[in-house]
Amino acid sequence: MPHATVMMTPDSSTQSCRRRHNQVGEVKRIRDNMQPLSSSGLHASRDEYTRTIEPARALAAETLTLERTLSDLVNQAYALPPAEITLLWQTGPPPLLPT
Repeated sequence: MPHATVMMTPDSSTQSCRRRHNQVGEVKRIRDNMQPLSSSGLHASRDEYTRTIEPARALAAETLTLERTLSDLVNQAYALPPAEITLLWQTGPPPLLPT
């Protein structure tokens, strides 16, 4: 049984804007009133987020799609029946946790 296909679509501008807003809110919360972020600092933080985090999310989504495609191709190459594919996923090692 191949993986369920997950359609990864680019973030809408609303979702992207909401993420940037949340990121700026987190920066403000962490810095607290002791070191408030200036207007130019907020702008720089938003720009950095757009430049680094959003492309990283897109690459992660693409990587997931490619890994699933590769997994399905390997299963096809070995001509594994759906029952054996299910067994592989049920008995495989647990995923590695990020460190």
